[in-house]
Amino acid sequence: MLVILDTSVIIAFLLSTGKNFIREIIRQAKNGKIKLIASKETIGELKKTLTHQSIKKLPNYKPHLIASFIAWYQYNSIYYSLENTKIIIGSRDAKDDIYIQLALISKAKYLITGDEDLLIIKKIKSTKIITTEEFFNSKTT
Repeated sequence: MLVILDTSVIIAFLLSTGKNFIREIIRQAKNGKIKLIASKETIGELKKTLTHQSIKKLPNYKPHLIASFIAWYQYNSIYYSLENTKIIIGSRDAKDDIYIQLALISKAKYLITGDEDLLIIKKIKSTKIITTEEFFNSKTT
């Protein structure tokens, strides 16, 4: 099953301490049940967001763990190029359009996000846009 994780859910995973839905998604990706989808642009956005001072000041910000996860994520994701792609529908926030492009190109089954600007779209062609909780509540795993 092909799955796109947006920056908001990855950061929630990286900065959380307890058990949560995204931790289970990552576990399933490590076990091969889920294949994660990424692009140069989505990885770039993640890295850029993680350098914001507001993020770095959070108590659970652990640079060595974050760097380790990003290395794993880059190595274990299936990459798609967003060059020469066109947007059919855009998000209310233009920064999120890279996820829409990625969904169109990859034909991922799910785009998992906590971003209301993406969630309001609900579906892009065959890709459902849902929260981590909806992903598990719908028995998709």
